[in-house]
Amino acid sequence: MADIEWNDETHALGIAPIDADHRAVIAALNDARNASTNAFAEAFRTLAAVTCAHFQNEEALMTKCGLDDNEHRGEHRRVLGEMEMLLARAEKGRARIARAFVAERMGAWLDIHIQTLDSALAAHLARTGFTTEDTPATAPPDGAPDRRTPGAPPGPGA
Repeated sequence: MADIEWNDETHALGIAPIDADHRAVIAALNDARNASTNAFAEAFRTLAAVTCAHFQNEEALMTKCGLDDNEHRGEHRRVLGEMEMLLARAEKGRARIARAFVAERMGAWLDIHIQTLDSALAAHLARTGFTTEDTPATAPPDGAPDRRTPGAPPGPGA
């Protein structure tokens, strides 16, 4: 299966910490898409953790800049809920639906999410003059690979 490639036109928002998070989500998604049967549940667990950390970072930024976007936060909760359900199944050896989600839905969802809800966040930041210079991308969850910078070590506690 071909990897999802970072594309500045499709994925870049010009918000360094969010763009770094999106790169990390894409890398974890590619890892899950390419995982062997035996490694899939762990790769999907990492994808869920990286996605959750990104959503937390994004929502913290939304709070900091005064953007109250319940639709955006609700979409985060919906996707995390779906991922949690699929992860529970995959950890029990029933990964077929989770594999289909990773192979067919997650990448398309991420593109749409970035181009709509995340782009609205970027536009709000531009309109209000809010800067993210003091809002660095946070480290990935414990043990998850740090994909914000190629070759970076794993997150804390790894």
